[in-house]
Amino acid sequence: MNSLLQLQQELQTQSKELLSESKVLELLNHLGTPIQTGSSVTGLMIYPDIDFAVHNQTPELQTAIELVPRLFSELSVTSVKIADFSAEETEGAAYYIGFDMPYAGRTWHIDATISRPGPITTNPPELAHLIEQMSEAQREIILGLKRELIDAKRYVGARSQPPYTFRSVHLYEAVLKGGASTIAEVEAYFSNC
Repeated sequence: MNSLLQLQQELQTQSKELLSESKVLELLNHLGTPIQTGSSVTGLMIYPDIDFAVHNQTPELQTAIELVPRLFSELSVTSVKIADFSAEETEGAAYYIGFDMPYAGRTWHIDATISRPGPITTNPPELAHLIEQMSEAQREIILGLKRELIDAKRYVGARSQPPYTFRSVHLYEAVLKGGASTIAEVEAYFSNC
């Protein structure tokens, strides 16, 4: 088995164990209804990270702030980051909370974006269907590209700027829609968009 596929499988198993053995879900429930998203759902994990969309009819940043001491005492988190998006008109989210915690010899990063209830969609929307139809060869390509970009410090998350820096959704689109299999092909795909 490909070592990246083996790592992905190991991380997938550990993410399920972490969620069943820790109070992560219980604590996120204080912020709303957590819905697991991202690579821990799609089977495209390359590092220990679990993403959530948390739905709340009346999201309050103060609730997250008040939760911080419990994160430290009940999950032994090592860091917490909170971002308020309520003033940003372009953001659909109200706020974000992310934290790092030890589990099974690794530091796991938990990301939760809190917003009012609504559909959780990929951008572009057709990616959800493409991910469902993804072949094992495409999965291996995406995992390999993620690893390359992480090692080159070009995998930067929400503030990415293709074709220079990327996040997961960019790789999914370039591979699943554009047929990319190398970083150069991912760059070319976004240079032509």
